[in-house]
Amino acid sequence: MMKAFVLTLTLALAAANAAAYSMPDEQIKTPYGVLTASPSQGASLDVYTLTLGGKTLGKVEADAVNLYRVASSDSGPAYVIVDKNVPGLHCRHEFALVQISSETTASLSEGFGECMDFLDAKLTQDGVSIMLESPAIVGQKSRTEEWQWKHGVMSKAQAAAPSGLLRYDNSKYGYAVSYPASFVGQGVPDAGDGQIFTAPGNDASFTASGSYCEDGARALASFVDGYKQNEKKGSLTITYSRMTKSFAVISGIRGSRIFYAKQTFNNTSCAKFSLEYEPAAKSVYDPLIGRIANSLKLN
Repeated sequence: MMKAFVLTLTLALAAANAAAYSMPDEQIKTPYGVLTASPSQGASLDVYTLTLGGKTLGKVEADAVNLYRVASSDSGPAYVIVDKNVPGLHCRHEFALVQISSETTASLSEGFGECMDFLDAKLTQDGVSIMLESPAIVGQKSRTEEWQWKHGVMSKAQAAAPSGLLRYDNSKYGYAVSYPASFVGQGVPDAGDGQIFTAPGNDASFTASGSYCEDGARALASFVDGYKQNEKKGSLTITYSRMTKSFAVISGIRGSRIFYAKQTFNNTSCAKFSLEYEPAAKSVYDPLIGRIANSLKLN
């Protein structure tokens, strides 16, 4: 959930660049100045600074950035969708929204739509909806997500688990995550923090858990460091890891199995999951990982 603003304008999408992955340092003209995304000076290439008329609005973590203008009248706010290219093993994009109300007033939203591609934006009676679609995967049916701005709040319109997945809700720590529909739960432990689910053929397992954490950023660092320490001990090999301000993901090989794990947090709690499976089942579970990762949410 994130604060935003209700639009009362006619929307029409204008792409900043026709290429799916354009070169960095994109620019978009608005009635209030030029919005620019450029690599931060003195920082690594995966940090971009958003500026309007030379004034810094904020920074985003990405390997490349594309900007899309949501057309509006010259007298109302201007809206620009920030498409953050974050290449990984399964996820390619995450989005943010810039609202520009005047030459001196602008805001940058939190990220949304992880692992999805931009599809469309339209005006609704209560605000605005943004449609996203899943990346094209051979042999997999495409799906869509709708994100809505209503009464100053942005949220995902459909909470139901995607096809092929079931939804696990944990009331103690207030988190939810989807897992493969064929998996069987092994029972909730006395701690009530989560549950382990196993595949019928025992070739894969899924673990969801939560905890109270006052310092979410420190918890993310500890989450990643735990895997790195195990790698030093020789118990696993990390092939990909990424940590942002709101979540961390890590994947690799543990023993004979592939693993993928993610952790996120809010003001009071942390939630995480891990999926492990045999390489022979790669074609079954790889297409699900992005959808499972995107489903991990805290209230």
